[in-house]
Amino acid sequence: MKRKISQGWLSLFKRFGWVAIISTSVMILSITAFALIPGKYIYTDGDWNYKFVPDYDTVRYNVLFDPHSHTLQSGGVLTPKQNIEYHIAMGYNACVVTDKLTGGMGCWQSTSDAQRIAREQYDRQIKVLVGIEWGSNRGHFNIILPPNITNSTVFRASIPNYGSNPSDDQILSFINATHALGGIVIIDHLLYSLPIMPTHPSRQQLFDWGVDYIEVINAADFDQDSNVFCRRTGMGMIAATGMHVPEKDKIHGWTLVNVSTFTEQAVFDELKGRRASMLYQNYSAPYNATHELNPWYIGLRPFIQLGEVIYTYFPGGIQFDGLGFTIVLANVILWFVVIEGIRFSVVFLKCKIGKNKQNLEREPCKAGPKPVA
Repeated sequence: MKRKISQGWLSLFKRFGWVAIISTSVMILSITAFALIPGKYIYTDGDWNYKFVPDYDTVRYNVLFDPHSHTLQSGGVLTPKQNIEYHIAMGYNACVVTDKLTGGMGCWQSTSDAQRIAREQYDRQIKVLVGIEWGSNRGHFNIILPPNITNSTVFRASIPNYGSNPSDDQILSFINATHALGGIVIIDHLLYSLPIMPTHPSRQQLFDWGVDYIEVINAADFDQDSNVFCRRTGMGMIAATGMHVPEKDKIHGWTLVNVSTFTEQAVFDELKGRRASMLYQNYSAPYNATHELNPWYIGLRPFIQLGEVIYTYFPGGIQFDGLGFTIVLANVILWFVVIEGIRFSVVFLKCKIGKNKQNLEREPCKAGPKPVA
């Protein structure tokens, strides 16, 4: 009897081991596919051969600015040049590429590349400032640096990266280091961050720490609570696309400023002085670009979508820390319970069908001809 019980437990552990190996492999494949396969489409330079201009007060403002967007460097699907072409097509004449610091110093390369390309090829159409996004489990912060900060060594030495779980003092140190370089600090998409980050600083804390702007508009989201808070305290309000995937991230808002000369420094000075307004429309700007379908995405779509779901558990970037291990273990246990439930149901039904068959075979035939007397 004891031997049967031990064999039963051994069989259970073996099945759990196989589920753990297979489900973990699927998760790794999914996260890898999500990270490496750019997207549903193949994007090509020149795809954005149109221009949409929103309806705004052209007498008061002459710059439409986006403080938050990404490239292939950190979850986006466009190159720096394509990012510029996208912004021009969507009505902007100033923007920042803000790839994530969690991706290493590649974020500096992409933002400086975008600025260089804009200067060389699109100088009369758009001004690109340099910036990065620091994402952690306690909030996403965008910083915009003055145009004279062109050396990555200065940036690396001056801006600390405290990882995914910084303390209050470390967040404050990051803000102060940015200000010491003359930069601007923006807190991103509170409508997204606050519900999933229990230790996210409050609006009042962010204001007290000297954050310059709250991203009141992010793509289609309008943060009414932050709008009220900023109007009450005088904190800056800004509108952003947060663009990762151009056809997916719908634009509803633009940041408006007015400059006397169309230069990077003039745009930056207006933002630094908090002389920025927002334009919001309750319908999305039309996206009229067409792109070639990506065959890799079509073939791996289930894995890519699962990878995207898993990625959302890691707001500061995918890291195999205590939280990461807990999530992987929880997924393994969930898959094991589901598979064991299916297995039990199949075995139960087979036994039930088998017993019914045996009962039918044992019962005498009640129909048919009666025996002759």
